[in-house]
Amino acid sequence: MPSPTDPTNPSHYNQFSIEPIDFIMSNSLPFWAGNVVKYVCRADNKGGVEDLRKAIRYIEFRINELEGRKATEDGPVVTPITSFDDVPF
Repeated sequence: MPSPTDPTNPSHYNQFSIEPIDFIMSNSLPFWAGNVVKYVCRADNKGGVEDLRKAIRYIEFRINELEGRKATEDGPVVTPITSFDDVPF
């Protein structure tokens, strides 16, 4: 059985029918998108909220690039949602 501490076969990636790395590589995802997939997939079994925040940060990097800023420019790009009432749907 895979162990979460086994660096070559961590259990937090083996819970899906396809491992995130296989999905990322077979779809030639760019670095930022691959990290979003990785962190979202493992969040429930490894890093929790911290992993979700990392995924958001990589999305912010991409938004910065698309808007002509340095990827790592400081400042929130995504407005935090504090309530589902704030979601426009």
